[in-house]
Amino acid sequence: MAHPRKSEEDKYKKMSISFEPEQLKQLISYREREERTASWVIRKALSEWLDKHDS
Repeated sequence: MAHPRKSEEDKYKKMSISFEPEQLKQLISYREREERTASWVIRKALSEWLDKHDS
């Protein structure tokens, strides 16, 4: 059975970002260790940061 398609508003949006070399090494190491994608790690980190700072 096929999954219903997401609306345009609900689809993930792509974005290009830059990292300092050391940040990228740490990101790659973390995502490999946790068996997650870089996108998942960045979304999780951003969500936690926004929860803390977006009062």
